[in-house]
Amino acid sequence: MDILMHETMSGKDMYSKLWNVVRMLLVLSHDQAAAVERDFSINKQVDVACRKLLLAASSARQKYSLYLEESKKKAEA
Repeated sequence: MDILMHETMSGKDMYSKLWNVVRMLLVLSHDQAAAVERDFSINKQVDVACRKLLLAASSARQKYSLYLEESKKKAEA
C-alpha cells in the first residue's frame, strides 16, 4: 500500500498536502492505529442520543410527507 501511495502522490505538487497526511497514517504502528480507531468508535456512549435523533428525523420526514399529501389534495379540490 505504501509503495502504491508513494508512486501515485510523492513528488507531485497537487498531492503534496495529501501525501503528508497519508505518510503519517502509514507510519502509525498497529497499536497506535487501534487507539485512533477506538476514539472514533463511541457508539456505546452516544447510542441513546443517536436513537432519539434518528426518531426525530424520521418523524419530521413523515410529518412533511403528510403535509405535502394534504397540500396536493387541497390543490386538486
